[in-house]
Amino acid sequence: MILARGWTRRISGDKALLQWNGKPLVRHALEAYIGLPTEPVIVTKRPQAYAEFGVTIITDRYAEETPISGILTAGDYAADLQAEWVFIAGADTIPTLPHLYRRIWDERHSAPENGAVLLQVAGRIQPFPGLYRTAALTAWRTAYQESRFKLTPTAEGIPARRLAFDSAPYHNVNTTESLPPAWKSA
Repeated sequence: MILARGWTRRISGDKALLQWNGKPLVRHALEAYIGLPTEPVIVTKRPQAYAEFGVTIITDRYAEETPISGILTAGDYAADLQAEWVFIAGADTIPTLPHLYRRIWDERHSAPENGAVLLQVAGRIQPFPGLYRTAALTAWRTAYQESRFKLTPTAEGIPARRLAFDSAPYHNVNTTESLPPAWKSA
């Protein structure tokens, strides 16, 4: 599942549609799924903005504007399909390590029961990209219900197979200024 929240105030626009290398960031996120035994699905509050990408789009159905609402929508969709696992990534997260998503997927056999496979970068757990057992998403539901919208504390409480990296094996775009110079489109 690719979380494409839509319009953000830090960008004053839709981060997922920012161009890099002639393509929107969401297209790069979709391409990172190549090789996974699961099809990418976009979770968004603005489905019409993503219709051109030719993948399944589901509308984030929770009221709060938070990534946790996207996680819950993705989990509900996976549960409806009776899927054991749900892979969650941000549309604004582009792997810099080849086959990163496949590596995460391949580690699922060593994940704790009702747990996840998550990255740990410089000692800090990262909620995305991550592979969650659908049963592990109850921690996100509790956080949402209690209005605890910070992602890292919830992710830290989920039992996980942690893949450790000294530096991030992906680039996350939070503002237009966070685009590395080589990424900025002309």
